Amino acid sequence: ILFLIKYHFVFCFYCNNILVRNLKFSDIQTLSRKLNYLLRNETLGSTTTRHTVNGLTPGRLYVVTMVTEAGGLQSSRTIEAHTAPAAISNVTSENNGTSLRLSWQRPEGDVDAVVVTFFDNDTIIQETTQPGNATEVTAYQLTPGSAYQVEVMSVSSSLTNQSKLTVRTAPAAASRLQLSPSSTGGLLLTWAPPAGSWENYRVFLFDSTQQLVDTALGRDAVNFSFPGTELTPGRRYRATLRVESGGLAAESSCDGSMAPAPVVDLHIRHSDETLLSAMWNHAPSGSRDDYFLTIRHGNAKSLLETDEGFSCTFNVLTPGRQYVITVATRSGNLNTSVSVEGRTGVLSSSGVDSLQVTWKKPPGDVDSYNLILLQNNAVVQNHSVPAGSNSLVLTGLTPGALYRLQAATISGELQSKPISLEARTAPAAVSKVTVANGGRSDALYVSWLPADGVVDSYLVQLEDRKRTVHMLPVSSSSPPECSFNSLEAGHLYSVVIVTRSSGLENTTVVQARTQPATVGNPNAVHAGRDDSLKVYWHHAAGDLDRYVVLISYNHSVLHNQSVPTGHNECAFSSLTPGRLYTVTVETWSGSYVSSISTYGRTLPAAVKNLSVKNEGTAELNVTWSPALGDVDHYEVTLLFNDTRVFPPAMLGSDVHHHLLTSLTPGRLYKIMVSTFSGPLQVAQVMEGRTVPSAAKNLRLIPQPGRTDSGAGLLFSWTPGHGDLDLYKVSLSTMDGVSIDTRPVPKHVSSLDFLDLIPGQAYRVSIQSQSGMLTNSNTASGRAGNAADNGHTTHSLRVSWERPVGAFDGYRLQLLDEAGGVVRNRSVAADSQSEQLEGLTSGKRYRVKLVTLSGGVTSLEAAAAEGQTRPAAVQNLTVVMANMTSLSFSWRPSDGHVDAYDLSLYSVSEGAQSLGAEHSSHTFLGLTAGRLYRADVITHSGDLTNTVSGFGRTSNLLILRFIFSVLLAPEPPSHLSIKPGPTNQSVELLWSGPASGDYDNFSLQWAPEDPLSVTQTHLSSRIVSGMFPGRQYNFTVTTVSGGGAKGRIKLLKPRTKEKRKLTLTSNLRLAGGVTAVTLDHLDAFRKYTVTVRVSSAGQTSPAATQTAITMIDRPPVPPPSVHVSEKSSKMTSSSILFRFNCSWFSDANGAIRYFSVIVAESDANENLQPEQRHPLPSYRDYISNSSVRAYQTAYFPSRCPQDTESAGGQVNLGAGGDRLGGACDHYHDDDLYRGYGGFCDGPLKPKTSYRLSVRAFTKLFDENLREVADPLFSDTYLSSPLRTHAEPLGGVVEGLSAGMFLIGMMVAVTRFCWFCRAVQENPVVRMSMWKEVPAAGMYMGVRSPVKACHFESHLNKLQADSNYLLSEEFEDLKDVGRNQTMDVARLPENRGKNRYNNILPYDSTRVKLSYLEDDPCSDYVNASYIPGNNYRREYIATQGPLPGTKDDFWRMVWEHGVHNVVMVTQCVEKGRVKCDQYWPADKEPLYYGDLVIQMLSESVLPEWTIREFKIISENSCSYPRMMRHFHYTVWPDHGVPESTQSLIQFVRTVRDYVDRSPSTGATVVHCSAGVGRTGTFVALDRVLQQLDSKGGIDLYGCVFDLRLHRQHMVQTECQYAFLHQCVRDVLRARKHRSEQENPLYPIYENFNPEYCRGESRTRTRTRALVWFHLTFDLNVDFVSVKC
Repeated sequence: ILFLIKYHFVFCFYCNNILVRNLKFSDIQTLSRKLNYLLRNETLGSTTTRHTVNGLTPGRLYVVTMVTEAGGLQSSRTIEAHTAPAAISNVTSENNGTSLRLSWQRPEGDVDAVVVTFFDNDTIIQETTQPGNATEVTAYQLTPGSAYQVEVMSVSSSLTNQSKLTVRTAPAAASRLQLSPSSTGGLLLTWAPPAGSWENYRVFLFDSTQQLVDTALGRDAVNFSFPGTELTPGRRYRATLRVESGGLAAESSCDGSMAPAPVVDLHIRHSDETLLSAMWNHAPSGSRDDYFLTIRHGNAKSLLETDEGFSCTFNVLTPGRQYVITVATRSGNLNTSVSVEGRTGVLSSSGVDSLQVTWKKPPGDVDSYNLILLQNNAVVQNHSVPAGSNSLVLTGLTPGALYRLQAATISGELQSKPISLEARTAPAAVSKVTVANGGRSDALYVSWLPADGVVDSYLVQLEDRKRTVHMLPVSSSSPPECSFNSLEAGHLYSVVIVTRSSGLENTTVVQARTQPATVGNPNAVHAGRDDSLKVYWHHAAGDLDRYVVLISYNHSVLHNQSVPTGHNECAFSSLTPGRLYTVTVETWSGSYVSSISTYGRTLPAAVKNLSVKNEGTAELNVTWSPALGDVDHYEVTLLFNDTRVFPPAMLGSDVHHHLLTSLTPGRLYKIMVSTFSGPLQVAQVMEGRTVPSAAKNLRLIPQPGRTDSGAGLLFSWTPGHGDLDLYKVSLSTMDGVSIDTRPVPKHVSSLDFLDLIPGQAYRVSIQSQSGMLTNSNTASGRAGNAADNGHTTHSLRVSWERPVGAFDGYRLQLLDEAGGVVRNRSVAADSQSEQLEGLTSGKRYRVKLVTLSGGVTSLEAAAAEGQTRPAAVQNLTVVMANMTSLSFSWRPSDGHVDAYDLSLYSVSEGAQSLGAEHSSHTFLGLTAGRLYRADVITHSGDLTNTVSGFGRTSNLLILRFIFSVLLAPEPPSHLSIKPGPTNQSVELLWSGPASGDYDNFSLQWAPEDPLSVTQTHLSSRIVSGMFPGRQYNFTVTTVSGGGAKGRIKLLKPRTKEKRKLTLTSNLRLAGGVTAVTLDHLDAFRKYTVTVRVSSAGQTSPAATQTAITMIDRPPVPPPSVHVSEKSSKMTSSSILFRFNCSWFSDANGAIRYFSVIVAESDANENLQPEQRHPLPSYRDYISNSSVRAYQTAYFPSRCPQDTESAGGQVNLGAGGDRLGGACDHYHDDDLYRGYGGFCDGPLKPKTSYRLSVRAFTKLFDENLREVADPLFSDTYLSSPLRTHAEPLGGVVEGLSAGMFLIGMMVAVTRFCWFCRAVQENPVVRMSMWKEVPAAGMYMGVRSPVKACHFESHLNKLQADSNYLLSEEFEDLKDVGRNQTMDVARLPENRGKNRYNNILPYDSTRVKLSYLEDDPCSDYVNASYIPGNNYRREYIATQGPLPGTKDDFWRMVWEHGVHNVVMVTQCVEKGRVKCDQYWPADKEPLYYGDLVIQMLSESVLPEWTIREFKIISENSCSYPRMMRHFHYTVWPDHGVPESTQSLIQFVRTVRDYVDRSPSTGATVVHCSAGVGRTGTFVALDRVLQQLDSKGGIDLYGCVFDLRLHRQHMVQTECQYAFLHQCVRDVLRARKHRSEQENPLYPIYENFNPEYCRGESRTRTRTRALVWFHLTFDLNVDFVSVKC
């Protein structure tokens, strides 16, 4: 059997039996350990089938090989088997109350792990697995005093062996032991039960080392009383309480003392008038420390200590007074006392006019007493008193007088020696005390009647709740009066008048109240309602019970309200509109009242039943019902397009209508009727339209019809004056039958009617329509003949239809109007018409037609009438013309004429009707230089004939002379340019001259390119063929008559660049949408918008409009585009480089100018220059070491369009004209103050610069003035370009070589001093990444300061009495001040500003939602302020005024504010700084439509935190919670006493803000909202910078704040305080770091949290600095860098 040990993963299989030290196998021959040696080899018989191997190692894995041999041959089989591990033995435990430590002896053999399990009633409570070589384990968090079953199991492979035992934790000790005297005279021990389990208690009592008590108690006991019979009073004992559980115990002890025994037999041994003596015996047993004696009368007492005495005497007592003497026995802090009463003997005053004498009977026999009372040595009274008496009252005495009493004892004939006592009667009290305030709130006047008897003086005291405020002594010889000043208003005082006589006093007390103070600044406003007034005021000073507000009218009180003292406003309703009320605010304190009055006027009511009726084409009649309430007057204002037409008409309050005249016909007006009451007004608006004017000069001209059988009419008219929407023209027969009605646009002045009956008379009505109003005019006329009816001036054509039957021919007879036969003609039977010639023009004829058959005529003749056309007049000429009139004459027409109509066109006179006898007419009132056309219409019956003639006012030659020399026509007006239909065209539009005559317009342009001009209207042209991007100058000229001209010039229209038309957006909108916004478009690009209407699958024609987007800043080039080092050439003072035009895209507009940005920097960050304009000039860079970047002058772009050519070569630092020229061309006194006067000076040698090219699409306006907000973009900064060193001459080189060793020695010495005395000089770098709002003017460049450099930076600022700090703050003075504040300055908003010089900028002001009928209701004096996280992180606002509290809460609600910071008191130094805008208690209050309720208030020493619930009655949203942080120790215009307080407050607020439920702005306010508010915001931002970036930019932070609200961080001391806060924060951090790492104090201003780089030891740091010093010996200064 081969034995091999296998130290690998353990397996056990085919085992029949497993024991710790043996293995039992079946059919086994070989057992071996799996190493390289044989462990055991045994030979068994051929019949053996079992074998046990003993003596093996526990827990070990063995390999058993069974070899079968037969005849020299072998076969084998191998299995693995594992012995069981040995059990854990010698387990011991160590315990305390909550843990157990088990230890054991390491078992024999191999063990993989030890598993220890703790059971509590068969429940596993802890189980831990330890390595096989572990010998102990500790269990924690066990229950004290409990028993646990522990199972310790050894593990080897999958085999285990277990050992079990029971252990117990020690019980816990009892707590809160106390041993104190019990009420029964012993000692009482109390305690609190221990934690865990226990069985019982045992109590021990020790006197020093002697045990007195040993008692067992049950587990439920919590106290034990030690009987006092066996204890000594006053002695100290120790009690021990033992908690027992399962043989284990825990003890706790405490000390206590027995109360000492009291003294025995305490009594009064002796007494007289001023003395009491007490005596006692010591207690029979016990111990004590000393005695403590007290003598007491009322609340007054005296104290005395004694050690071992048994008596005590008290002297200088008051005669006749009852005293209590107490003797306390003390032992430690315990005492036991006994008291006794005693009275001194006395001759005492028993009133103001009596004395009482008491005595004790002397020893021996006494028959009587003899008492004699003397005053000033004169006997006043003599009394003999029986022996049984011991007191006597002496009456009838003078108050306040001094008396002496002699008393003697009489026994028989003997009299004792008299004894004397002196006493004084009490002085009398004063009477008839009068206290008045005289109407003053700060004074009281006191007077009284003097007291009877003897009085030394009076003492008048003024008391406030038993506290003496003032005290005035008054001599008895002085007048009995006095006064008190400087009192609190409305306060109730007690006036105490003490009558004093020697040491005695008598007191009279009365109460009086000062007059309450009046409230401050009462105000009554209408709050936008006509039936209410809101009254508010500043709280009255002093004490008051309530306010009473009265509303009076005509000296009669109409309403009153009582207002609690915590409120300062109230509202009255149901008042009369427009009435001026007297508002009185009374302050009540007790029965006193003070009042102050003001006036308040309700808003007047608007008029009722306002109506507008048109009274014709030029008049409107406005009527209304009177407005309710009081009205001073009405004003009627006429508006057109919201512009006032006439000055308002002021009407009396009794007028209820007004007629508006001289109006434009057909125009829609707004009529505003305003009700005025005092300065207040309310307007009621209604629209009214005048009747449109009727069309004039109606003309009906017969026209041919469209067919031979039809006829037509041409209807023309002259438009009436005024506005109209359209015409409606109706055609009807003379008997009223309507034939046709047509709507006609308002610009059309003629209309054709066709397909009419020839010769038929018609009536045409034209209706001018404006809105719903119309005006009509009617004309009548006869339709023309048929198309070929033969009617001329001298002929008529007759036509008929063939009759029925047979006939031979016709006979036609022509008759004149008188019935005379003019013609008689036979006509063939086959004819149906006949032309009659040679007739008289304009004459009416009658035709009769009969048929002939065999010479017989028809019985009836067919008849018809007709008329020849009248002949036109002849030789129509102008016979006279001057500047204002034209005279026409003509030769009358032949034939019959009824009348002439003479029409002159281009004049409003219209037609003139003349009789047939006229042959001339003169038109007057014409316009000089105008060409007119005169039409003369000849009428004959219903037929007309027309001839026209032309004439111009004044003689033609004179007209030309005047117009060309004196009277040139006026130029056109309202010239404008619109984009044309293509990118190479524009459309010019203008209006004709406002007066005078003109014929046409001519257009010229420069440069004189061959452009194409298309006339679309008399006053518009489309100019095409323009060169893209080129600037053109156009001139439009008015032409009149022979060529007189008036010109207007249009400058600089420019065509756009040619671009391809691309579909940008395709939107489908809902049917009700009438507006849409298209965004994300390219700048400076023409877009065409097409709108089509779609319905039921059909699409309307397109409506198209074109527009051009605005020019924008150029797109920012990518970071890879920048000035390249490869394309640059450096010298010691200049850098030559190239840039390419393709760096900047012209997509947002053409590039106009460039400038070069130069930054001194050796950094490699991928940055752009600061986005400010302008940057400093070269002169600022050279003269101010803090300026690290500058710009050159602007130079125009020479880049051709659409090319990739280079933009040019720039030689920076060479003084070229392109960059501004050399800087030595100017003297210092000529420099432009500010960042102007750019030039190109030499660069510094051996200096790294980073360059950027700035491109402008917009820089100058049309007058070449620089615009306020130019449009520009920058390339990214180049990599550092280092200029060369200046060449050294031979002398310099020799000196350098000779001085090198000396310099080395000086540097070493310098460095030793430098390390101790010189702080680190930080390297200032320009903040190239800082984003600053575009608003405001650039005032200076400051750089962020690293935290490790800040203190040295601050020391520099504070040097020379804060010179640099003051200069830096002065630089901030004008930041942002060039912005507008127009809204804040509106008259309606001035009253909403607490200070008239602290106003919000228009660009950053907070806007509220508009309220009805109040266009200024969106204003509140508040500004958005950016933070480190959001653009609108803060809202800085003023302290609310009484009239703006509603606006403040509305701002909080509408802008989602959850945190409000208040850094002012409501009243400071007697001045109101902020009105209390929150409820004083937890009762909810209304502020406008918002309900505010205070939920909690936490008052801390330096700030108060309140929590409010806000509910909006007009909103369905849930209530909101708002937290109010009120900092209460910050003086106005000053700073808090310590930085720690404000820093902690800012951190507290920031913590709450970061945990707020939303990102709404944080509202911060003080009084004005700039000084303390700005300081708080700046500190909050800077502390966040410090936490996130490790850098501080205080200047930049305040700069940014002032760009958004003026005067932020208002004073220099606040600016300095910010620096001190940052310094103290850094010092605190540095102190913590030094405590954590002792190496850090080596660097005085070094904090590894904020300086980059590894920390090094002192030796390492010195080596680095030494290298830097030796390397830079030739520089001007030495810098030590972190």
